[in-house]
Amino acid sequence: MRKEIFLGILLSSCMTEKPIDPLPEKTPEPEVLEEPYSYESSSVAVVNFDFDKIILSKVEKQKIMDQVWKLRKPSTPIKIIGYTDSQGSEAYNQKLSENRAKSVAAFLIGLGIHTKWIEMEGRGETSLLNNDQTLGEHFANRRVEIIYVVK
Repeated sequence: MRKEIFLGILLSSCMTEKPIDPLPEKTPEPEVLEEPYSYESSSVAVVNFDFDKIILSKVEKQKIMDQVWKLRKPSTPIKIIGYTDSQGSEAYNQKLSENRAKSVAAFLIGLGIHTKWIEMEGRGETSLLNNDQTLGEHFANRRVEIIYVVK
């Protein structure tokens, strides 16, 4: 008897005055991204790397979480572009920039961003920000830019 009263109270508390709208017959297909992406020239975040390294420091991981993860909306494509300074051969720096981009992508994937929303590119030493003569200038050039893609 008590179970019946409890069930009646529970059911009456779940009742609404308006009927619930039925589900649509067909769910819309997910949006398909067109290649190549166009993207804004301003970065959401820039992370830097130590000389000849591809591993993100704790500071750079926190920067990604603060500037990218908290601002990102689901299904927002992200372009990741890796760069190097001018130390080393052009071929080596190209591969290093690609690996830096992969390192950032792996971190974002670890945060739950699906791989279909990530595009990576390495540009080596082709886009230096400065003369690349001092330690500070070298550090500024060893970077990965994280950019939201807009259509």
